[in-house]
Amino acid sequence: PIYLPLLSLSKRIHSIFVLRLFNDGIAMMLVYMAIVLYIIDYRHLASVSYSLAVSVKMNIFLFAPGLFLVLLSVSRLRGAIYYISICAMVQLVVGLPFLLTHPINYIKQSFNLARTFNHYWSVNFKWVPCEPLPVDQKTLLNDCAGIFTSKAFGISLLLGTIVLWLLYGGYCGALGSRQSFLAKATRALPFNANEIATVMLVSNFIGVAMSKSLHFQFYVWYFHALPFLLWSTPLPVVLKILVLLGIEMCWNPWEGETSTVESSILLTLLHAILLLALWHGLWVGDGRKADAKDAKQD
Repeated sequence: PIYLPLLSLSKRIHSIFVLRLFNDGIAMMLVYMAIVLYIIDYRHLASVSYSLAVSVKMNIFLFAPGLFLVLLSVSRLRGAIYYISICAMVQLVVGLPFLLTHPINYIKQSFNLARTFNHYWSVNFKWVPCEPLPVDQKTLLNDCAGIFTSKAFGISLLLGTIVLWLLYGGYCGALGSRQSFLAKATRALPFNANEIATVMLVSNFIGVAMSKSLHFQFYVWYFHALPFLLWSTPLPVVLKILVLLGIEMCWNPWEGETSTVESSILLTLLHAILLLALWHGLWVGDGRKADAKDAKQD
């Protein structure tokens, strides 16, 4: 807790909340409310809050794999489907004006995974090669042609995200746990507060780290969770603070109004360090091994 004041010193976060008024902050406020509500066992309100967050910003779906394991652990599959249906009903109510008028376009644009991204504003993958387009060919979301805008790059990131979700869910658990998140969830062993927070925040971080393009306002997607994630790793305190400060540095412009190749390389490396540290700190192997050892001792 003594390191939490560091969160109030971020220049970029002040800009997002105070100067720019991006909706990312509102979405994250709602999803953090949902996590707290799940922890104190107000699951109906938590599901409504989570769904409202999704209606503000689609990146909230990055919490979904962790949320599914949370629901599975506390209410089994039938209960998980019930709470997911609450989320779906909220989406229907919120989206009703658009579903009644332009349903196909609304659904298509909401889940448009094929959209391109502006390389100029990319904070994380600006080091990925991409040749600038002529001025007359540039659009709001497409300013270059190359690996960065290729379908292969997008698909590889998506597959990598899914693989990491499966690995961390199947072989990692919260600090002090002897069973993986997936092992506990499938056995309907309720997650405690630390496990709920860990599985949802790690799920989101994996998605953020593997996102095709992060723009400056997206920093808030994981900024407030960084101390929790870092202190879930075995890294020395000095290194934890350096990683936190390094990530903050990368999210501020290095040249003019945007990031550079060097800053994006550094951010990618820091994300990789945190992912590996989380794996090392949370890895429990196969949860059945711990059960077998306990049974043998008994």
